[in-house]
Order: sequence, then structure tokens, then C-alpha cells
Amino acid sequence: MGNVYFIKAKGGKHMKVGYATNVERRITQLQTGNPRRLKVIAVVPGTRQLESAYHQILAPYRAVGEWFCLEGKVRTLLRFLEAGARPADIGSLCALLDFEPEKLWLNEVKGVQRENRERALPHIQKRLAKRGLTFADRMG
Repeated sequence: MGNVYFIKAKGGKHMKVGYATNVERRITQLQTGNPRRLKVIAVVPGTRQLESAYHQILAPYRAVGEWFCLEGKVRTLLRFLEAGARPADIGSLCALLDFEPEKLWLNEVKGVQRENRERALPHIQKRLAKRGLTFADRMG
């Protein structure tokens, strides 16, 4: 397991959510290509799946790649992180940001054609179980 990290450029209007097993080395790599000094806001022990959940929840605020505009839920998350909150599981993250975990399930299903969903359901359930999520069997 690695870490989900949150960084912000000094004076910048964006926050990056990333995953690394060695955060110090990753920040050094990112700093090389950034003219502004990068500041680590928080590091949360977690998996790539947790990082993916953060990305999905913050998707409406995506600027580019893993960088998100500091507004809405991103600003809320930043305030919680700066206050010491460390949501290290998807349930806590969803509760903190008032996000319905079922929407993560819908993102898993998106792209699976309706006629293939019944066959894909066990696979999707396994992936969600790894993230600590469950859902009612409804294929909507």
C-alpha cells in the first residue's frame, strides 16, 4: 500500500490528488516541472482505488489530469485536510464531502452496455468490495 497525497502550488488555484509509494520522491519529480513551490497539504495512507474515488468525486472540478480547481467540494476538502482530517476510506470520504457512494457504482457501470450488465455485475461487485462499498442489486 502507498499513499494518496494532496499538493498545491504556492499562490496557485489548483490542488493535485495523486498516489505514490514514495511521496517525497514524487513531489521532487513534480517540482522539477513546476515554477511555483509545491506544498504538501496532506498524505493519507491508501490505495490507487482510494485515489480513484477522490478523482471521481472531484471530477466536476477537474482542471487537467489530476489537478482540480480550488472551488466547491475541492475547497471543502482542502479546508478539512488543512484542519487535520484524513479520510482514508471511501465511506469516510463520501460522508465528508456529502457524496453518495452509489454514484461510484454508477461510474463503474458506465460504459458497460445494458445487455452485458448482468454478466458484468459480479465483477463490478468484487471491485467495489475491494473499495469497501456495497450496493443493492439494481441495474437501473
